[in-house]
Amino acid sequence: MTTPQAVTAAEMMAARELRAARQRQLQQRYPGCAVSLTLNVPGEIKLAPDYRYAFDEGCAAIERQLRRRHFSCGAAEYYEENCGYHALWPVAGEALQLKQALLTVEDEHPLGRLFDIDVLTEQGRPVSRTESGHAPRLCLLCERPAHLCVRARTHSLPQLLARITQLIGAYRREQQAARVMAAAGRALFYELAVTPKPGLVDRADSGAHTDMDFFTFIDSGGTLLPWFTRMFYRGYDEARLTPEQCFARLRYLGMEAEDAMLAATGGVNTHKGLLFSLGLLCAAAGRLLATDGDGADSNALLDTAAAMAAAPLQRELAALDESTARSGGERLYVQAGGGARAEAASGFATVRRYGLPALQKRLDEGRSLNDAGALTLLDLLAHSGDSNIFARGGRQAQQRITAQAAELARREPPPALAELTELNRQFIAERLSPGGSADLLAITFFVHFMQDRR
Repeated sequence: MTTPQAVTAAEMMAARELRAARQRQLQQRYPGCAVSLTLNVPGEIKLAPDYRYAFDEGCAAIERQLRRRHFSCGAAEYYEENCGYHALWPVAGEALQLKQALLTVEDEHPLGRLFDIDVLTEQGRPVSRTESGHAPRLCLLCERPAHLCVRARTHSLPQLLARITQLIGAYRREQQAARVMAAAGRALFYELAVTPKPGLVDRADSGAHTDMDFFTFIDSGGTLLPWFTRMFYRGYDEARLTPEQCFARLRYLGMEAEDAMLAATGGVNTHKGLLFSLGLLCAAAGRLLATDGDGADSNALLDTAAAMAAAPLQRELAALDESTARSGGERLYVQAGGGARAEAASGFATVRRYGLPALQKRLDEGRSLNDAGALTLLDLLAHSGDSNIFARGGRQAQQRITAQAAELARREPPPALAELTELNRQFIAERLSPGGSADLLAITFFVHFMQDRR
């Protein structure tokens, strides 16, 4: 981005002339209407990360509205200069209808008061709000017409800038919370839907489980989604705390979510381990946003989760011995290392080293998310030392299944799905279910979806 500098009144006048010239040139190349977007931001600084974010959101909102109203739109032209951001679109259609459609964006979008959207007729004349039957724009800080407050200098520049920062920050947080919940939901339900998954509930059968089925997992996943949003907000709102303090504040929320899950499933534990891990990652995404990240960088997301959880979890794990270990994960850690808490403390090293590369490799080969997920599960099972296998079959079974999965994961070309279906029959006969690896597959999906900006 251009280094921002204070803009003088003379420079702003020159910028307006330059923008008008660009609009004329655009309409010479593409006869018809033109749409122009700039930002309504006061002060001498017109370039800033928050302003760029708002500008990008405005561009996206305009293009969505044009599609909704079936206007034919040409490719946009974007400009970034010291005097601010500018976008231009050639659009076919009747100018007044176009103006009315885009006034909806100005009036209804959460950041709409920052958008200055001009519609120019084929002759280059701007269409006014009043011509379209709309009232003048309102002030950012009060309900009076904005031009009256500007003329009377009713509000100070610091007041206006603080309000703009608050508007953009609140909108950005809500958008990221929605993105995180969507990624968490997709991760839960993609992991469930991947078929075949040896020993696990999928679309074909319930694997080695007799107390749960596909719909039990849907009930559980649907119940947990709002809790993942709360965990995101907890990470965001408490970013002022140390990472370890934030993690401590997260755990009670996790217990409440677990109670909600058990109520939805009639007491069946469908997602306890994944709730812990995915909740931590949702909180890490919130913390990242509050500290100038957005969760799209997988390393930053996993590193933030590790910074929050590593120290307290390592203390807990170090205190375990044969007499105090209760869960399969705890017993596995005492005997061989591993388990959900060890994974979280490592920043989900198995996901980082094996899950994400394996998933990307299979997608790059042109496989569907289902088939790529099924093969990625093998890689995760081969490297995770699955705690559920350990809990159900003991150390010997866990080592045997890990070696079997490793042999299949190394094979090129990879095994056909029919072989995984046969492996499912083996796991059902032995009553083995790699639930720990399934959780890691869901985490792999979550991190993958967080990197996808579509």
